[in-house]
Amino acid sequence: MTITDNDTMNIPIPMEAHDYAQNFAAQQPDSEKKTQVYLNTLVVYAVDNFLKMMDIKTDLEASDSWNPAIRFYRNVADLAIVARGKLECRFVLPEQDKIELPPEVFEDRIGYILVRLEESLQSGEILGFLPMDDPEEMPEELEVDELEHIEVLFECLQRLESANSAFSAEVDPVFSRRSEEHTSE
Repeated sequence: MTITDNDTMNIPIPMEAHDYAQNFAAQQPDSEKKTQVYLNTLVVYAVDNFLKMMDIKTDLEASDSWNPAIRFYRNVADLAIVARGKLECRFVLPEQDKIELPPEVFEDRIGYILVRLEESLQSGEILGFLPMDDPEEMPEELEVDELEHIEVLFECLQRLESANSAFSAEVDPVFSRRSEEHTSE
């Protein structure tokens, strides 16, 4: 991963990602869907590697984009982040300044991370993050200049982790008390 002067991050896309992408694309019915799945897979894999480098636990297998049935019927590029939720990873082609968001990615997402793929598909540039505050207010199109800095993603993940920890701390005593009641009977 390299960070350039204008604060963008280039992340490599290894051959293993291309192997997954080819395998997943081969399962699709037509060339348009094959291309979509191929590029979605590259971006999800690249973001997965990036987050792992940042010590953020992910679970590719729990992602809809890794599920053959969901991938066949929907345009998903999500990455499950352990104990936090799903992050939608969308590709941006070199000549694009905006992308369309499919309706199936408006719910159950932490937010959206956009990655501009280079023409050779050997690396991608993380363009930024848009948190999902209200699914009802999500635009159908997302412009690159609307994105927030990638640090906002890390702040969002930290808040989610804190909220999950607080929730677990509140729930655990209730379960502990009930367990004690059942064992004493």
